[in-house]
Amino acid sequence: MTLAPPPQDLTPLSAQSRSAIGIGYVPQDKRIFSQLSVEENLHIALAAGKPGANASGGEIYEHFPELYALRQRKGASLSDDDQYQLALARALIVQPRLLILDEPSRGRGPRCLQKLADLLLRLNRDIGLTVLLAEQHLPFIRRVADRFCVLHRGRNVRRRRYYGAG
Repeated sequence: MTLAPPPQDLTPLSAQSRSAIGIGYVPQDKRIFSQLSVEENLHIALAAGKPGANASGGEIYEHFPELYALRQRKGASLSDDDQYQLALARALIVQPRLLILDEPSRGRGPRCLQKLADLLLRLNRDIGLTVLLAEQHLPFIRRVADRFCVLHRGRNVRRRRYYGAG
């Protein structure tokens, strides 16, 4: 039996410090470098990530083959779904243990959502990645979650295991 560390307030930590302890984050507004290429965005994320992360662009392009074809294009010229894939790739390239996604379904097309759900399930199964979603789209939640909690006005009003993921 292993003991969990005591809860730690992560809010004062910088994005780089959070990455260094194994937390990846994709905000709702994506926050990519719009004037840099896809490849440059990934290099910056890797350089700012946790020490010892050994992911490579080739490895991340296996998860996002569409980005490989777009690797020389500036972030601003990408479609909204491609920008989201880039933001997700930036979070994953540092090999986090926890990935936090804020409203990943918002503004995404059905094809992008299906690919995202498949990717999250595969990463959870293959490398044990834990994913924390802030999400309102119930079909997406049912597709990827094995546990959920419902918040109302900032308070947890329901928490359950869900056996439908995957």
